[in-house]
Amino acid sequence: MWFLTRATGLVALVLLSACVLLGILINVRFASPRWPRFLTTGLHRNFSLLVLTFVAVHVVTTVADSYTSIRWLDALIPFASVYRPLWLGLGAVAFDLLLALAATSLIRVRLGHRLWRLTHWAAYACWPLAVVHGLGTGSDPRTRWVFVLTMGCVLTVLSAFSLRIAAGWPEHGALRLGAAAVAVVALLAAGEWAKHGPLRPGWAKRAGTPPPPGQRATPWASASHAPAGAASAGATSAGGTPAASGGAWASGAKRGRP
Repeated sequence: MWFLTRATGLVALVLLSACVLLGILINVRFASPRWPRFLTTGLHRNFSLLVLTFVAVHVVTTVADSYTSIRWLDALIPFASVYRPLWLGLGAVAFDLLLALAATSLIRVRLGHRLWRLTHWAAYACWPLAVVHGLGTGSDPRTRWVFVLTMGCVLTVLSAFSLRIAAGWPEHGALRLGAAAVAVVALLAAGEWAKHGPLRPGWAKRAGTPPPPGQRATPWASASHAPAGAASAGATSAGGTPAASGGAWASGAKRGRP
C-alpha cells in the first residue's frame, strides 16, 4: 500500500509540473505549425484531470495504510495531523487548492472569465507546496532517481516561469524584475532547506514522525518496575523516539517506510 502511495504521489507531481508548463505556454500564446494551440489546451485539460485522479488515489492509499495514523480529515484540514503535521499540512493545502480549481472550472461559465482566471492563479501556489510536501514528508527524497525526478520537475517549471517572465507583462518591467527576484530567493532558500533537511540522514525523526503506539514511552512506566531486559528492549531516545538499534520503527525506516 505504501509503495502505491509513493508512486501516485510522484506521478501526480510530474503531471502537475506538466500542467504548470502547459498553462504557461497557453498564457504566452505559444504555437507553431507542428504544435498548434489547441493541442496545448487539450493536453492541459487532460493532464489536470489526471492530476486529480492520481492525487485522489494518493490520498486514499495514505489514509488506508495502517502503518501511519492519518485520518480523512488530515487530508483536508491542514496541519491537523499527528504524523509530520507541517509537511503533511502543506500537502493538504495543495490538495484543497486543487479541489478549488476543479470546482471553479466546473462553474466557469457562471463565474466569468476574469474571476475564474484570478482563481486559477492558485495553481502557481499549488505546485511549490506539492514539491515541499513531497520532500518534507516523503520517505525517500535521498533516493537518487527520486531526487533526479524531483529536480527535473523543478527545472522544467523554472524554465517555463523564465519564459513567462521574458514573454509576459511587456508593459510592467518592474513586475517582471520583482517576480524574477522572488523566484531566485525562493529557489536558494528551498535549496538550503533541502540540503540541511530532507537530504540529510535522520530527517524522518526530525520531520515529526511519531513511533508506533506499541513503542511509545508511557508516563507511568519506569525501568525500575519493568521486567528484566525490558529497559534495553524498549529504550528510547531523548526525544521519545525508539532507539535506532531495534524495533519496528527502525526496521521500517530501513525498508523505506515513513
